[in-house]
Amino acid sequence: MFRILPVLIIFICIGGFIYFSNKRPYLSLEESDLFLSRPNFRVLITHKGGIGEHEMAERIKIAGKSLNLECANFPFHQSSIIKRIFPHYRERFATLFHPDLVISLQGDKIFYPHAKHYVALTHGSNYYFTANSILPAHHLTDFDAYLICFPDQEKLFSYCNFVEKESPHITWYTTCGKTDFSPPSHFQLFYCGFNMATTHEGTKFKHLFSRLDKTHYFNVYGKKEEWRHTPNCYRGFIKSDGLSLLKTMNNTGVTLIFHDADHFLGRTPTARIFEAAAASTVIISDRHPFIEKNFGDAVLYIDHEKSAEELFQQIDRHMKWIKNNPEESLLLAKKAHAIFIEKFTLEAQLENLINLHKSLFTANPKEKPEAVIY
Repeated sequence: MFRILPVLIIFICIGGFIYFSNKRPYLSLEESDLFLSRPNFRVLITHKGGIGEHEMAERIKIAGKSLNLECANFPFHQSSIIKRIFPHYRERFATLFHPDLVISLQGDKIFYPHAKHYVALTHGSNYYFTANSILPAHHLTDFDAYLICFPDQEKLFSYCNFVEKESPHITWYTTCGKTDFSPPSHFQLFYCGFNMATTHEGTKFKHLFSRLDKTHYFNVYGKKEEWRHTPNCYRGFIKSDGLSLLKTMNNTGVTLIFHDADHFLGRTPTARIFEAAAASTVIISDRHPFIEKNFGDAVLYIDHEKSAEELFQQIDRHMKWIKNNPEESLLLAKKAHAIFIEKFTLEAQLENLINLHKSLFTANPKEKPEAVIY
């Protein structure tokens, strides 16, 4: 057995080199069809390997199963050595998986010729239509359709009209799959992810988190090096598997939500509002217009423009009210969860995406896919 193992490893390495470094990156459509004969759609999710993007890709895989979708998560952040040895590793992976749809979460396109390509625009429009755009507008023309989060969608439509390109689209948020309401067993305060202490108002938020660190109810998760100022309440890093985050939030009971300046400027919500509602938690949030409009009085609000001490006092009052009024607090959590189920589930978004995908073939019925999802 131990003698065979080195030979097997060498064989795999040589085979991988031959296959992934081949100058012909794709199989033809007829050749790739030899790999499978399937009754359902295949969805490839690409991204650059960010924590949030990896989490979203895993959620799409989980939600896709309930819709009979086959999904694969493919990050683009492989090392430069692999890229040099296997220059066509992206295309070969796509050939092996043979997707019908490719969803780009960060604007990188895999250029697989046998699929339709969709880009998720989950930041404000200023991220795409200004001089310092993270994804310049001219790159958007590489995609077949758009999954849009920002409300001022006219900017995209005007640009596409200017370059004489169609702009098929659906509304798309960084949300979660359906969950059943599960009442939290106790009420501690949960916060994770982006450290607001690193923003332009960093001193204020660093002071706020330091004040919360001295309470008995605060729990913070993320990269340890970003939370050295909260040694008492740091609880570790949550793995990005599409499930652990919601489970941890539910076990904590109350979710604290902050949006940075770009969220307010672009009028786009952070994913945390959908996660908090899906996890059946009581929600304490700053007054972001999206949350006020869609979740209304199902959320307890704080004024993010106040000083650190005033913010702390507002949060502390909410926590005392929650602990003293557990039944009313659960009603708030249940109401927020119901809003999420009605309007913002990932399954509903994927169904809209499949319908959009099918509609792109109506101009050429010969290309219309035969795959079904139900």
